[in-house]
Amino acid sequence: MKKIVLSAMAVSGICLGGESSARIIAYRDGQDLLVRSHFSATQDVVIKVFYHTSSGVPNELAYLVPKSAPLLDYANFKAMHRGGDEIPAYPMPMYGTLGGNHGSPYGRQLKIPGHGLKVADLGARLTTEGKGDFYIIRIIDQDHILVHPENRGKPGFPIFAALCSGDKLLRGGVELAYAELAMQQVYPGNRYRENAYLANGANPLPDKTETPCDFLDHVVDYDVIMPDARVELFKSKPGIAHDFIAPELPGLLNVRSIYRYQDNGACVVSVKNTVLYDMAGYNCLGVMLCWSGEIAGKKKTEFYIPKLKPLQAAGFETAPALACDFSAIYTMPDEMPVGYNIVKSDCLDPEDPPDRFIRLAGDQGREIGVALGYSLFEGVTAKSRKAADREKIYHLYRTKKMYPYCINVKNCAQGDVREVLAYRQYFDPRREPDATAFYFHRQRNSEVVYLDFHKSLTEKCIALPAYMAGKQIEVLERTPSVTLHTAGAVPAGGISLSVASDYGYIVLKLD
Repeated sequence: MKKIVLSAMAVSGICLGGESSARIIAYRDGQDLLVRSHFSATQDVVIKVFYHTSSGVPNELAYLVPKSAPLLDYANFKAMHRGGDEIPAYPMPMYGTLGGNHGSPYGRQLKIPGHGLKVADLGARLTTEGKGDFYIIRIIDQDHILVHPENRGKPGFPIFAALCSGDKLLRGGVELAYAELAMQQVYPGNRYRENAYLANGANPLPDKTETPCDFLDHVVDYDVIMPDARVELFKSKPGIAHDFIAPELPGLLNVRSIYRYQDNGACVVSVKNTVLYDMAGYNCLGVMLCWSGEIAGKKKTEFYIPKLKPLQAAGFETAPALACDFSAIYTMPDEMPVGYNIVKSDCLDPEDPPDRFIRLAGDQGREIGVALGYSLFEGVTAKSRKAADREKIYHLYRTKKMYPYCINVKNCAQGDVREVLAYRQYFDPRREPDATAFYFHRQRNSEVVYLDFHKSLTEKCIALPAYMAGKQIEVLERTPSVTLHTAGAVPAGGISLSVASDYGYIVLKLD
């Protein structure tokens, strides 16, 4: 469902907090959204939310535009970031990857030129030798049909056969010959409950109106439909073009996400996962990012992940492993053919894995920064949870796409609820050249400031926005190498700190 619901609804899950002193400009054109916020002294960042044509799932583009440029001129500038797969899906044991813009991977498109099949043939049983039964669930056109296997296990713990080229299909004992076979994800796979744009978390965003606000909530709430139940519907009631997300079909997982767009290129994401049916489990990425657009074409890209040991990242297929030291800042090669899961054993402290994943890109020095991360004090990634249910930390892949994991659970019972507080943020690395990364945003009712360094500093002054003055300082985490000279409240102008041993970080919570 692509329709944007314009009625304000109660926002459940993690509270994302109240007003910020900084402002953004939001603009809706039908189902598309623009959000403009500060990036640097001369540029703003414009984030565009658009909808994936096949799955109906929102994704993002981002542009850097001069502050003097009108908002609607954003497309005159090159896309800093270009995405097409950024609403995280859920890798599920036995089901494959579902949710987000993914559908069941066991669907197969068969090319049968001039097949002559009609609606009356939907739900027809196709037998195989050794792979169980498959059922016709869609007549795509006069030459193509879509089939899906039955579940030979039990609901929630399925056993699906993967149909391969050369496998014979029989209908009523007669071979159904096909010329070609291709994997086809089954869409739609998500049944939406709500899809809304809410200025300041409450007011429906008007159409085609530039709207100043403190923040903009994009609420996306859907159920991941059980693929085997869909097959059973066609099997039990053949000859009908059933809705793939019919109300009577059971869901596996409800995903309620609130994307809160803030100033300074930040989007803080609240995710609430509710298990709807006893099942084998799921893995969750609260945020992710395609590595494409102008940022991916820069001459140099550095990747920084704190709290990791140096590691050997296994090569993709036959490629050799790569030695990577992300905590020391890893310069990414132009081609990076890897396929490796960073896990707890790769961490300096398995009970305190990385919470943030930062890339810095530029042609002449560091020009653009992007950070993906998880809250240190809220949700499943809070430090107090000591990385429970978080064996997998990050997936390194040859596309350079950013895949930070926050939940890995098995054998989930109906009613199990997990909440995540995550963020995705663009920042200007030149704002503080002495820092590897310096960015801030609001989590719940607190301003959270992240500072990472790879050089020694003595009584360095870090300038903070004026609206942070007077807020009380709490240190969420820091390395022993960092000394914070400012105690109590944030003074006008900022804070003072020192860094020893050429490396250190500190994260502050301001209230």
